Amino acid sequence: NMTCIVSLLSPDGSELTMRYSSIPGKVIRLAERLAQMKVEEYRIPIGRVKDILSSMDEPVMLRNPVEVAAHLLKGLSPNFLRRVFTPAGSDQEVPVCILPLKTESGLLGYFWLWGMGLEEGDLPTMSVFAYQIASALQNVNLLVEVQRLAVTDELTGLFNRRYFFDIAGQELEHALKADQALSILILDIDDFKQYNDRYGHMVGDQVLRGAARLMHACVRTRDIIGRYGGEEFSIALPGTSAAD
Repeated sequence: NMTCIVSLLSPDGSELTMRYSSIPGKVIRLAERLAQMKVEEYRIPIGRVKDILSSMDEPVMLRNPVEVAAHLLKGLSPNFLRRVFTPAGSDQEVPVCILPLKTESGLLGYFWLWGMGLEEGDLPTMSVFAYQIASALQNVNLLVEVQRLAVTDELTGLFNRRYFFDIAGQELEHALKADQALSILILDIDDFKQYNDRYGHMVGDQVLRGAARLMHACVRTRDIIGRYGGEEFSIALPGTSAAD
């Protein structure tokens, strides 16, 4: 009976976060309750992983998952970890495989697998499996990026005009059905062309990005901001009347 965890590198490669686990949900909830922290919020500095691996790019098999976890999860006592790992099928005699999730584009994270019956001779097969996982993750990341680019203005990171109208239209339809208020703001940056002509387009781009950050800081999570075009922006405010 095998148990696994998929942990992925942060964009800057400095830390790992857990993104998937086959550990039973009740065990995860126990760990979160004891640690007073959501599992996905915990960050593991990559330096701790380097301490226990002879190579960051090669599969490794270690003994005693509790001891390994105690090094990685600083601040969590071995007794606490035993309470979590024992019902997850782990003890000091169980081997743990640490398999890098690599593709041609680089290292994505690590696949952790433990269970009775694992042997050193299983590492080549497990490495092939880890590569398949890494390839699937890369494909998902590419799909997410393509979807993001399809709805996002590249310069400001706001929704593009087309997507803003799509989602604002959905909000309008919902407001009409629910007899709720909806306001739309159209705004622009005063004298932007003069500023752009005087200081250049690179500085003008900085102004647009700065305006986008300011708008994000001023609106609620449910509000929708889009770049209408040029220096013009649109903001949809669900549940907000003209007076509000």
